[in-house]
Amino acid sequence: MEATSDITVGPKSCYKAKVLLEEKTFITDFTVVTRMEIPQGTAPVYINRKSDGELVHAYYVHDLRETFVPRLVPCVRKLGENETPDPKVIDFETKGVMKGSMASSHTIELTSDEPEYLKQRAQDRTLKET
Repeated sequence: MEATSDITVGPKSCYKAKVLLEEKTFITDFTVVTRMEIPQGTAPVYINRKSDGELVHAYYVHDLRETFVPRLVPCVRKLGENETPDPKVIDFETKGVMKGSMASSHTIELTSDEPEYLKQRAQDRTLKET
């Protein structure tokens, strides 16, 4: 957890800071749609040999729907009834569950054993400098 705050105390002052955080946990479903697009209408694909990086084959993709067949790539988003398939555009859908926690309502308590008049003098000095 992290909380950031600007705290100013007078010079040569000694304070103890107690930070209180309220932690909220959450579990939620999420869906992310990622779009792949070929604006030029074609895209080159190069296949290189892993051992030496030598170019083995090159071909051009013209139809993303033919390349990413839904039965082989299950994360391809299915088209709605009113959508017409565009060979240059394809959407991938990622679904999952997000678990986490976040800090909220943070409070900082400053305490000092110094007498009140020293605290006031340090505060006055600090306010004059800023």
